[in-house]
Amino acid sequence: MRIAKPILFLCLSLAALSLAGGCWMVATEAASMLDHASLAADAIAQAPALLNARVDQATAKADAQLTALRTEALATIKDSLEVADGRLASIQADLKPVLINAASLTKDAQDSLDDLYPDIRGTVESGAVAVTSVAQAAEAMRDAAPKVAASVVSMGKSGDGIASDVHTATTDFVRPKTRWQKFKAVLETAGKIGARLL
Repeated sequence: MRIAKPILFLCLSLAALSLAGGCWMVATEAASMLDHASLAADAIAQAPALLNARVDQATAKADAQLTALRTEALATIKDSLEVADGRLASIQADLKPVLINAASLTKDAQDSLDDLYPDIRGTVESGAVAVTSVAQAAEAMRDAAPKVAASVVSMGKSGDGIASDVHTATTDFVRPKTRWQKFKAVLETAGKIGARLL
């Protein structure tokens, strides 16, 4: 039994060493995890302040850009208004002589109209004569319209007769015939068409 005690002691020592090493490793990992958790908690606690700082930076940057854009836009508008004012003053100066001369042009136009009055009156009278002539031509066309309509109706009736003769001829042509009957049918058809046209 003496040998069993040292082996047992050796086994227990090895088991104790293994257990101590495992406990040390677990404790080291737990401490590392607690350290990381502490750092994460610190980062989370600093997040609102960091977010506020970044929002303030972005707001300040946007405000500066908008102010610069506003300043530039106002300067551009001011320059454009100055150019427009200069051009309007130039146009006003250019138009002043024209407006002064407009009165004399109006007077000349009135004098010309007074001189043209007899010519205009003659043109209006000629227009009245032309309208009278058109009215007379319209009456003549109105009187001739029934005759033209009757002629058109007569032509329609002739067309109906021609169509009837052509139908009769084509019906006759379809039936089997001798050469003499065919030649005779052509002559009859031509005679009927000629009679309708005359």
